[in-house]
Amino acid sequence: VAELLQSAINKGADIDYDHGTLSLSESGYGESDGYGYWGRGDFTWVEATERDLSLSLSSYGDVCVDEDEEVIPEDFFADLEPDDETFEPTGNAGIQAERQYADTEAIVVWPRSKRWMTVTNNDTSRMCSYVLKACSKGTSDSEPMDECLQKAKSLIPRVIG
Repeated sequence: VAELLQSAINKGADIDYDHGTLSLSESGYGESDGYGYWGRGDFTWVEATERDLSLSLSSYGDVCVDEDEEVIPEDFFADLEPDDETFEPTGNAGIQAERQYADTEAIVVWPRSKRWMTVTNNDTSRMCSYVLKACSKGTSDSEPMDECLQKAKSLIPRVIG
């Protein structure tokens, strides 16, 4: 896949790519078969109330990912079984539950023209580091000088203000 992507880039396609690790964890509540409150019995998962999806790219570190808009196939997590589930009876508050899924390797593709926004997460420190890399000639991160200057100028109010 990487060879095909690189070949498309070499032929002028406006794409960029990286690989990384996609991690998913959920918290919510469970239920007991009636004996679990006393340390015995079985628990079952009922509902997730929070879901945390994170993506760490090998070249750019942690970036935001929208599961509904950016994960393909759309139902990727639907049939996965959790690696780890924990249940904690809390008395009248019910049973708190957490589960973690195995980390998944991912290939991420985006328009090269959107790299700046994709890999910096609108974080000033990351944006500064990005501009430094982009201004370095002869590297895979190099960008035209006019684009570097435009990005650097947009950072001035963020750094000074």
